[in-house]
Parts: sequence; C-alpha cells; structure tokens
Amino acid sequence: ESLQNHLNNNGEFIFRTGDEISTLRAFNIANEFGLKIWIKSKGYEYRRLDEFKKINSFFVLPINFKSAPKVAHSQDALSYSTSKLKHWIMAPKNPGILAEANIPFAFTSDGLKKKSNFRKNLINMVQNHGLSKESALNALTIAPAKKLGLENKLGKISEGFLANLIILDGDYFDESSKIESIWIGGEEKQLHVEDE
Repeated sequence: ESLQNHLNNNGEFIFRTGDEISTLRAFNIANEFGLKIWIKSKGYEYRRLDEFKKINSFFVLPINFKSAPKVAHSQDALSYSTSKLKHWIMAPKNPGILAEANIPFAFTSDGLKKKSNFRKNLINMVQNHGLSKESALNALTIAPAKKLGLENKLGKISEGFLANLIILDGDYFDESSKIESIWIGGEEKQLHVEDE
C-alpha cells in the first residue's frame, strides 16, 4: 500500500544500475509504469550520451574511481579488457561530459574507502578531466536541492535559506585550502576535522 501511495503522490524512485544498458532498461521500466526516476549509476553515461540527452534524467554519480591498472608485465595487461581500460580513463571525465550535455547530476560518496578521497577526486576532475568548477558546485548544491524539491531552502547562500556551509581558507578546488569551519542550520559546529 505504501508503494501505491508513493506512486499516487508522484514520488520518485532511485534505480541503482551497473552500466549504460541497465540504465536504459531502467528508463524503459519507468516509462512503462509512468515512474519518475533517478539513476544511481556506475559512471558509464558517456557511452550512450545521445540517448541520455533525450531522456528526462537525473544521475547520482560515483566519485570512487579505480586506481591505474597494474600492467608492468604483458601477462598482467592481458587480464584487462579494452573496455575496462577505456572506462578507467573515461570514468573521471563522465561528469564533465554530462555537464557539457546539460544533463543534471549530483555526486555520491558511496563506495569510497576513504571519505577524504571525495574532495581529492572532485579536485582531480576539475583540474584534469574537464569538469568546470561551476558544474561541480552545482552538482554539490543546487542540483540535489532542486531534485529534492528543497530549492527554496537549500543549495545556495541566500536570505531565508538553511545555512549549511563549509568555510575554507581558499578555493574549495585548491587542495592546499583547509577547512576553517562548518555550519549546519546556521550554527557553527565545533568539529575536529582530520579527514577532509
């Protein structure tokens, strides 16, 4: 009954998909049943970008990129398919590609072994893989607030908005910048920050 209530209230569903094919299947299911969905993906959207441009989609993108494959010996290299190697190269570029195509997305830290890698990986995407600072900030703030229907309370610094802020001593996308304070709901929290 709660599922029926959710459907009747035009609720949105999150589909967790593995690759671009399963993502397209999720959209087919959504269309068949008149569902509004978000996709929590594995970052393969660059492979079928033209199709995703046509779909009213919202992606929750991973930021847990694999480390470089170990191919010191030719035998090691044989254990990696060409598609795996291509994805290793393309995964950090995926958010920038989606941003260029005006496909909305947010980020998830799900799957990160160390939460400190979230900011490191984000900085890496901005500095080396074509994601603009503006698109990265949008994915961290405005886009998720809008999808949650909270754009009049969250996602930007404005009068009447909840003040959930991280204050740094420099540019967020400069890895040498340090967190100075954290504000939640307009109140400064005294937190010991060792895992930025």
